[in-house]
Amino acid sequence: MQEASPPFTIPKVPGQFSIMLVDRGPADADPPCWLISKAYNAQLAGADAVLIANDRDGPMVTAVVPEEEDTMQLLDRLTISAALISKSDGDRLKSLYKSNEHVSVKISWANIIPQSSKVHMELWTNSNDECGTLCDEQRDFIHSMKPVAIALQQAGVLEFEPHYLLWTCPPGYEDSTECKTSCILGGQYCAPDPDGSLAEGYSGKDVLDFNIRQLCFARLSAKDGQPWLWWDYAESLFINCPTKQGKFTPECAREAFDTHGGPQLLRGKGLSEWEECIREVEYPDKVTKASPILDESGTPEFATRGNPVNCANERHVHLIEIKFCEDTRPEHQLSTAKQQLADL
Repeated sequence: MQEASPPFTIPKVPGQFSIMLVDRGPADADPPCWLISKAYNAQLAGADAVLIANDRDGPMVTAVVPEEEDTMQLLDRLTISAALISKSDGDRLKSLYKSNEHVSVKISWANIIPQSSKVHMELWTNSNDECGTLCDEQRDFIHSMKPVAIALQQAGVLEFEPHYLLWTCPPGYEDSTECKTSCILGGQYCAPDPDGSLAEGYSGKDVLDFNIRQLCFARLSAKDGQPWLWWDYAESLFINCPTKQGKFTPECAREAFDTHGGPQLLRGKGLSEWEECIREVEYPDKVTKASPILDESGTPEFATRGNPVNCANERHVHLIEIKFCEDTRPEHQLSTAKQQLADL
C-alpha cells in the first residue's frame, strides 16, 4: 500500500502479529500529520505495532509535540508499540517487502536499555514559570524526579547535566523590540518573554538571567563534587521566586543560593566563583562576542524539527517536548525513567 487515508484495515492472519510500516511526514503538510496520529490510525487498522520510517536521510531529529488537545488525547488510547526508524532502514524493509510476500521483523528494546553501570542524564529546562501547562509539568517533573536523581547521584550511578532553553534572534531583527527585550549579546542568546507582554512584567532577558544563575550553580556544585544540590536550588526558585509575586529577581536567586549552601562550596569560595561565572556570560569572549558557557549549555547535539517560521532560529524546543517524546506521556516517561534507573 503506497498511500492511504484512514479509516482502513489490514488483513489479519491467525497466530501472527502485524507490524505496519509508515512513512514520516510530509514535513510541510497543512494540517500536520503527527506521528502520534499515524501510530493511532495504525492501531485502529489492526496493527499490533508500527514502525515509522524517517522521511529524510541522516540522524533522526526530535519530534514536535502537537498543540491540538484532541491530538494529544490520543496518547490515552494508544496501546500498541511504536518506534521511529531511519529512512535507510525503512527503505530496506520496503525493498524486502516488494520481493517477498511475508517479511518477519523482530522489535526489541534491548539496545535502549543502559549497558553501563552509570547513566548520563541531560535535562532541558527553563526558569520561566508562566508558560502554562508546560511550565507546570516542568516544575512537577523536577519535584518528582529530585529524590530519585539525588539518591542515584549520591550512589555514583548517575551523571546529571542541566541545559537551558535558548533561541537566536533572526538576522536583521536585532533592533526589534522583541529581540531587544528578549536577547543579550546582539541577539545571540534569547529567551521567550515569560508573560507574553513586551511592555509589562518580566522580559526574556530576566529569564536568561535566572537561567544563567541556575547554570552557574550547577557548574559550581558539580565542581565541588555535589552536583545533586542543583535539584533543591532549581526547585526553590520555582517555589520562592515566582514571577506572579514579583520575586523573579537576582536578589531572590541570591537568597536561594545562600539557603542551599552556595557560599560554603569550594572551601568557602562559592559566592565569588558563582559571581565570576555570571560575569563570564556578561563579558564573553571579546573576539567572537559569544558566551562559551551558554553555547555549551544551550546547543544540543541534535536538530529540531517543526514549523520553519517558528523554529528556524530555535536552538532547541521546550524541555517537555524533547524529553517527553510524541508517543510518551510525562508521567509514563517519569515512571519508566525511575524504574530503569532503579534496576541498575
